[in-house]
Amino acid sequence: VGPGTCVNAGAVLAGGVTVGAHVWIGSGCVIGHDTTVEDFSLIAPRAVLSGFVRVGPTAYVGGGVCVRQRVTIGERALVGLGGVVIADVAAGTT
Repeated sequence: VGPGTCVNAGAVLAGGVTVGAHVWIGSGCVIGHDTTVEDFSLIAPRAVLSGFVRVGPTAYVGGGVCVRQRVTIGERALVGLGGVVIADVAAGTT
């Protein structure tokens, strides 16, 4: 977990998770094994990231989002509230 990062109450980070600098992880999030969350990203409350997920820098993952295993959310991408992500999200897209 990098400097300036905030992991809120009730969040669970499984083994092998890497979290960059100045990341915000909301309450009740579950971050699966071997996931990487890069610098300045935000994971809103109750989001679930399965194993081997990569969240690029400055990406936003909305509240209650579920992300399937081995998916990449690109740099500056935004995944809206309650979304279900089953394929890669390109950088800069919503």
